[in-house]
Amino acid sequence: MVQTARPTSDVTVDSWTTSPLWSKVNDADDATLITGPSGAATQCEVALASLSDPAVSTGHIIYVRAKGNTGSGAGEKLTWYLYEGATLRATSAATTISRTTITTYSYTLSGAEADSVTNYADLRMRIAQTPIGSGELIAVYDGWMEVP
Repeated sequence: MVQTARPTSDVTVDSWTTSPLWSKVNDADDATLITGPSGAATQCEVALASLSDPAVSTGHIIYVRAKGNTGSGAGEKLTWYLYEGATLRATSAATTISRTTITTYSYTLSGAEADSVTNYADLRMRIAQTPIGSGELIAVYDGWMEVP
């Protein structure tokens, strides 16, 4: 049976709006969202709900639902990270975010990344936007992690 961990609290808000961030990206609802600042590289971090150790190296997936706004420059990009406390466990590639549709993006942890997690009660998801053009925004609607 799949376990799902949704955000439970803010760890780092930086210049993302509107706090509390966790309550806007844990509801599986595209009516609420958070945004990073226009024209900047920035990141935010939320704590995830506790999971039971699945005792397998497969099926660890981090999801983010996001949409960029209409811009004239290069596409807006997000990278998401999985931390166990302060220790980085996994990093997605910088992913170009659709400007036309709210889209679900995912990153599946490798076996080695999944095996590196030892405390499923102290996981965090960090979301980072690359520098974007002035007037361009990335909206994040939802974020969660699933394990078997």
